[in-house]
Amino acid sequence: GEGGDGEAPVDKITEGQDKLGEQMEKMGEQQGQGKEGSSEEFARMAAEQAALRKMLENLQKGRAEQGLGSQELQEIIDKMNENEKDLVNKRLNRELIERQQDILKHLLRAEQADREKELDEKRRGEVAQNRAREMPPELEEYLRQRESEINFYRSVSPGLSPYYQYLVDEYYRSLRSN
Repeated sequence: GEGGDGEAPVDKITEGQDKLGEQMEKMGEQQGQGKEGSSEEFARMAAEQAALRKMLENLQKGRAEQGLGSQELQEIIDKMNENEKDLVNKRLNRELIERQQDILKHLLRAEQADREKELDEKRRGEVAQNRAREMPPELEEYLRQRESEINFYRSVSPGLSPYYQYLVDEYYRSLRSN
């Protein structure tokens, strides 16, 4: 399951968000030791958060077009937006870290839901295929014989007058349709 045109699957977004969370926590620890994060670090993290949010918005848009937009994804997008604002304003606090963990938890849940849906669809597809495959062998055999008869007539018929040609064609047609 990769998504449609240019859509990142949820697991790619989760992966990115997870890495970003690690950076936040590391920076949080440094702050605890009195080292301020640089503007550059904050800007980079804000940009990463923005990129992840855009990916998710794309995904949400694609699904909304199929009537599958999800409230859950929208909530994640809103939280990412908050994160982004905090990072832009160099606010690295407990709240940001907790929101980040919340985002991750929701992403993992969305990923799980996607996986279950894919399995369901696959199962449904396989059931449908099995149904389609079950033509009784005697019917297949019958059709195969018919096919060879038809081919035999075809090979003999080029010399027939147009009228007979027409009858032969009608005969084929009647065979085909029942």
